[in-house]
Amino acid sequence: MQRHAILCIFALLAALTSTASAAEPTKQPADPREKEVQVLLNTYFTSWSKADLLSYGKCFMPQSAIHMIEPSGRLVTLPLAPFLKTQQEAHRSNPNKMTETAERTEIRFDADLAHALVYWKLVDGERIEYGYDHFTLMKSEGEWRIANLVFYVVKPPADEASK
Repeated sequence: MQRHAILCIFALLAALTSTASAAEPTKQPADPREKEVQVLLNTYFTSWSKADLLSYGKCFMPQSAIHMIEPSGRLVTLPLAPFLKTQQEAHRSNPNKMTETAERTEIRFDADLAHALVYWKLVDGERIEYGYDHFTLMKSEGEWRIANLVFYVVKPPADEASK
């Protein structure tokens, strides 16, 4: 009788263990489009930091709209060509080499669009800024391109603000 009880306990434990394993969610493979979007974002930040405005401009759809939210809350909107001119002038007139890096990136997909939220850091000599880029991306000729960009500056993280 004891032996029967012990066998029942082992059978119950085995059943619980296999049920627990089966109940654990399996990690879904990453969406292959995520890597493609990340390549575009890397090109976006690298080409801007190198002041390679030709490559930078190719990250955008020709009809793109770029929106900047000023610290006052005012929304400034530019079509692609005037925006690229402002970026070219910023690099040309600045005595410092400016670099912008993605510190944190989130990517999601909805139907034919991708959305990327990037927390970035801009280094301009002694000046350091942080902010967010909100990208809406779509495929054009088989490549992801920026259809819309909204960006703004935020307060530096606490550990940076004290420096």
